[in-house]
Amino acid sequence: YPIYQGNLFYNRLRLNVPHSYQEMFAYFKTQNKDDRILNLPIVWNWGWVVYDWGYTGSGFLWYGLDQPIVDRSFDVWSKYNEQFYWQFDHALLENDLVLFETVLDQYQITWLLVDDSLIVDNSKKQQYDNLEKLIAQTQTFHLEKEFDHLKLYQANQQGQLIEPINQVEK
Repeated sequence: YPIYQGNLFYNRLRLNVPHSYQEMFAYFKTQNKDDRILNLPIVWNWGWVVYDWGYTGSGFLWYGLDQPIVDRSFDVWSKYNEQFYWQFDHALLENDLVLFETVLDQYQITWLLVDDSLIVDNSKKQQYDNLEKLIAQTQTFHLEKEFDHLKLYQANQQGQLIEPINQVEK
């Protein structure tokens, strides 16, 4: 009987995802399916995120995007896979624009998706502040589109793409 009334799941588990995500998903339907998206800010090194509109979990963006997305949820179980994260995190900590742009080029990132609804804890506050500074300084990316709290920065042009460095276990 509860199933027929729509009560199969506990009602407090239901969330209304902000419309801005649907707008962004529709926009990316018109973009190159091979473009790689970096989901930012990277707020926790274990891949879990908390949004100010109520969602907590490992993420959901890949259900609405056809493009490959770089997200901590996919690389936290292997030190070989998480090399991007450590390089990118280092660029943010050092506030190093050249390293920032080099890492993004090395991993062929075409889009930066900055979601201001992600809750950044104090341990990552400096990196988030540096992220905003580096994006403002870069000549490699420009603000292409905004959907409420979502900002999409696109690479100005794809230059010589470098294959990711394979790390050998020591």
